[in-house]
Amino acid sequence: MIAYQSSQFITVTQRKQSEGKPKYKRVRTEETMNAFKNDLLVQNWEKVYNESDIDSAYETFLRIFTSLYEKNCPLKHYYRKRKYNDRPWFTKGLQNACKKKNTLYREFIKQKTKEAENKYKKYKNKLINIIRVCRKEYYSKILYNNKNNIKGIWDILNSIIKNGDKQQSYPQYFIDNDIKKDNMNDVVNPGQQNS
Repeated sequence: MIAYQSSQFITVTQRKQSEGKPKYKRVRTEETMNAFKNDLLVQNWEKVYNESDIDSAYETFLRIFTSLYEKNCPLKHYYRKRKYNDRPWFTKGLQNACKKKNTLYREFIKQKTKEAENKYKKYKNKLINIIRVCRKEYYSKILYNNKNNIKGIWDILNSIIKNGDKQQSYPQYFIDNDIKKDNMNDVVNPGQQNS
């Protein structure tokens, strides 16, 4: 909050864009732009020419133009994936290094030379080692910060070990000699009859 001498107040808030909020992007491909150009060519512009006022002629033109553009190049919403959310030790520098590694890989695939391959492999191996060190330092730091908190330590260890779903799915049936067995007692005690 900022206060001015004349007793006027202004509140400054900084909003973070949520990860689940959709982003919008206009679909503009060569195909959609060609369709847009064709629609412009076949459009009847008589309404624009018949306007006596230049401002209303421009508004009519703009309305037609915009509607054709939105028809051919629609806004599509998409959700931006956060690639590194599950890896808090992955800094912006490491993300940029991964992009460079991918660029080197594409160059290697395109050129298919031994020099490009060696450059890519050398960079990749250094990056892997740096990522391992960063991960180790990150977990060492948070484990040290929770050294007096047993529950915190176990939460950290479980988050490292259990990357998947906490619910384990077990099979609901077994197949024994091409016979499907739904009853688990039949599986455990194959020779006994249930009473």
